[in-house]
Amino acid sequence: MIRKIAALMVAALATLMVPFTSPAHAYGNKLPTAVHIKVVVAKKGEPLKVQFTVTASDGSTPAGELAYTITRAAGAARSARVVARAASGSVSIAGSKTVTGQVAQAGSYVITGHFSPSNTAKYLPSSNAKRTTVNGEKGQQNNNGGGSGLPNTGGPELGWLIAGLVLAGAGAGTVAYARRRTPTAA
Repeated sequence: MIRKIAALMVAALATLMVPFTSPAHAYGNKLPTAVHIKVVVAKKGEPLKVQFTVTASDGSTPAGELAYTITRAAGAARSARVVARAASGSVSIAGSKTVTGQVAQAGSYVITGHFSPSNTAKYLPSSNAKRTTVNGEKGQQNNNGGGSGLPNTGGPELGWLIAGLVLAGAGAGTVAYARRRTPTAA
């Protein structure tokens, strides 16, 4: 019984040895940012309207420059010689900004945004892309979800991984030790 308590104490001490760090520390005191892209209007015959929002992992709103492109994706039916029309530009942003692109035709569009923060000592740059489809009938739109994948939350460091492996190993060792010491029925 004393050995079991000792094994549990070792497991508890292993959790206290884990260096607790903030997400900012994982990136050298710079906070990760994220560019969120939302298609506001994607209807045939109307200009594409896209809202870009920039956020930081700590919930603050960084300011900076956002370079964007709105490109009509070339389909199989289009000739390789035809270059897809693109709207591109750069705008100052602090929070959200809505951008108007070209008049939409039926087809698929790729929207990209790259954020460069003004305060490079505090924030990291970020990029995102999203695909949207404009259907052939006037007034219909299809915003193909996501495009952003998983958010970058400043995830755990290697120390957290090692601590988890140590705890899993300590738990497995405790169970194995306890099973060996349990008397078997004859």
